[in-house]
Amino acid sequence: MKGEPNGTVRCSLLLASGLVLIVHALSAQSLRWIEPPEPSNQTEAYAVSADGKWVVGYYYAGNSPRAFLWHATEGFKMELPQDQQCRGEGSAMGISSDGSVVVGHATIAYEGNCGDYAYRWTSDEGARFLTTPGSATYSWALGVSANGAVVVGMVLQRPFRWDDRGLQALSENLGQARAASADGSVVVGWVSDNPYNYNGMRPFRWTQSAGMQLLEPIGALATGVSADGSVIVGYSPAFGPTRLDYPGVAYRWTATGQVDTLAGNTARGALAVTADGSTIVGTMSVAAQLHAARWNPDGSVEDLNQTYAQLLSPGSFLKYAYGISPDGRYIVGSGYNAERGRIEAFLLDTQGSSTVGEGSSTGNVMLSFSPHPAQERATVTVCLPAGAQGATLVLYDALGRPVATLLQDAVLPAGTTAVPVS
Repeated sequence: MKGEPNGTVRCSLLLASGLVLIVHALSAQSLRWIEPPEPSNQTEAYAVSADGKWVVGYYYAGNSPRAFLWHATEGFKMELPQDQQCRGEGSAMGISSDGSVVVGHATIAYEGNCGDYAYRWTSDEGARFLTTPGSATYSWALGVSANGAVVVGMVLQRPFRWDDRGLQALSENLGQARAASADGSVVVGWVSDNPYNYNGMRPFRWTQSAGMQLLEPIGALATGVSADGSVIVGYSPAFGPTRLDYPGVAYRWTATGQVDTLAGNTARGALAVTADGSTIVGTMSVAAQLHAARWNPDGSVEDLNQTYAQLLSPGSFLKYAYGISPDGRYIVGSGYNAERGRIEAFLLDTQGSSTVGEGSSTGNVMLSFSPHPAQERATVTVCLPAGAQGATLVLYDALGRPVATLLQDAVLPAGTTAVPVS
């Protein structure tokens, strides 16, 4: 919460001196644990829409993983495909930028047998399965382009790309397509000649014109790509493409194929990247425990548990950052919620925003002025239910020129804080 770049809003108060008090106020950064719609011991969030309102992932109902689609104000939408003959199992792995398209897999019955089938879901059309039931009983959709038009994943353990023209195999080798650029023209993932030896896997970058470009090093996989396809992120796992609990190395590739090892000798995996390729999220090792991490444009790495410590209850921690919004504001993943004693999906708003007027409230921040109208002195009262750090209040004149800074990078407690203006 530092200054205007983080989504500042302005409120004005006319003073007798002719100055205007412009309150640069940010609602508190927020962390929301996503509680599943039915009893569960674990939830995971994998992707978030650009506005932070829609989150997708899965939760466990007993031993069965089930897909979820969650809205920030409306809660769970029980609309993704489920087949109770197959215990309702499935996942939601990707979402379009506007939240209108969700992709994943559902386990459905065909001629008495349960199989995994990749789907593309929209609120208007429902679920469209990308492979014909019975023809390919093991397919997953793992990512979707920002515009929702292109889906990527694996079918019969081979990488695919899908658009309205149909399914396109990207390689005859075993592997997965994990992510696509904003328009779906660039696809990234991994391929391997041996399904039982992940040390032989190779990250790839695919385009329609150039085909598949294999990247170094051997033993790594690509998990995310920038909007224009120029920046790719991923990691090298020790035992497989989903085993982040073992030592690994986080990587970033450029369009030329250059590979950089990301900062931090405890980095375990780079999992997603912003649209401009500047900010990366994933996981890192801290004191023998996995913590959600963020790599910044300046090359530094942050433990999200330290950066947003004020949002965490005692004993809680963020473990994986699986997804990030195109502008980097929202981060989703999973962590340990000590208050409920289990692994839960989370939605982290790293900035906060508000539209605030005299005596108004957005649910995150409330501002009021007294006396109103003011004479020589006034008081701005700031009410934050969860507290905030880096709060800034600035006094401007009527022409928009700064006159005085009332608060600068201040830490505000939960509750009410009175700030004098003279």
